[in-house]
Amino acid sequence: MDQRDSRLPIRFGLKWLLVGVALVGMAIAGVLTANTLWVGTVSMLTVSLLVLAAIAALFGRPVARPFWGGLLIGAGVYFACNVYPAADRSLFPTDDLLQVLHAQVAPFQAAARTEPGFVTQYRSNTTWTYQVGPNSLFVGEHTLGATRRIGHCVLAIAFGFVCGMASARIARWRTAEEPSRTEGAA
Repeated sequence: MDQRDSRLPIRFGLKWLLVGVALVGMAIAGVLTANTLWVGTVSMLTVSLLVLAAIAALFGRPVARPFWGGLLIGAGVYFACNVYPAADRSLFPTDDLLQVLHAQVAPFQAAARTEPGFVTQYRSNTTWTYQVGPNSLFVGEHTLGATRRIGHCVLAIAFGFVCGMASARIARWRTAEEPSRTEGAA
């Protein structure tokens, strides 16, 4: 085996590039709106991807099984640990990062809910409160849970794809090494 074959670069086609762009677009739209519709949609897509990965890992083409198995394990573990934790706290530091992200997008969430003809006014930093109408407030703290859930679902999918690619690469390395093992045994 020469040096070029041992590198086995990660390659992906246009289909996977479109999947990545759709994932990023879904994440941005979901985090900026952070409502129950987006939480339900992103959660459903994540669970659907996990079911698809389980089916593909069991019954798919043998060459694709390592990818789907890695995706299932990576995304499934992350999803189980962060989206539905036993406590009210995530097990990974990504929860803190999503809280920082929420602080940055809360003004955009408030602006999306501002009544026509009214200028959004900042009220409180502790709860991300904004005056969005003459008699209405937007309390960003109420959308923090939705932002976390959407963020964790998207991160679970991204982590699953990374684990799937790593699993597929490890499987390729193992199949590339197998002929040399049999030649040495003979």
